[in-house]
Amino acid sequence: MAERPDWVEGWNLGRGSMNDLIEPLAQRLAMTPGQVSRHLRAVWHQIVWFDEAMEWLRLLESRVAQAIVTVNPWEFSGTAAATGLDQMVDVVVTSAELASDSKPAMALRARELLGLPEGREQAAARSRRSPNTRTG
Repeated sequence: MAERPDWVEGWNLGRGSMNDLIEPLAQRLAMTPGQVSRHLRAVWHQIVWFDEAMEWLRLLESRVAQAIVTVNPWEFSGTAAATGLDQMVDVVVTSAELASDSKPAMALRARELLGLPEGREQAAARSRRSPNTRTG
């Protein structure tokens, strides 16, 4: 597996923007920086939905809380808004928002935003740390 360039982590953690991608992508592709810039502007909001995914979204709509937790930069929120994805789910949490690519951390944030109680794992960990817990 190829090693990720240094800029990838920073971009995913919200320490960069789409403009920061232009030069590294131009170096890796047979494109000029201007071509990369035009391409990114043209396609950042063009998402093709899989029919099965749309069926599940419609099936679960209004039945269960739905959240997207994704390792993506700030721009993902704009993509979600431009494509209507943000209207199809209750919450979108990106790694850039938390400056962390930890899926469990993003899931906890989604639970908070949805007003859901903490999960069993978090409650168990908290109770193990509780100074009020007695043994024996």
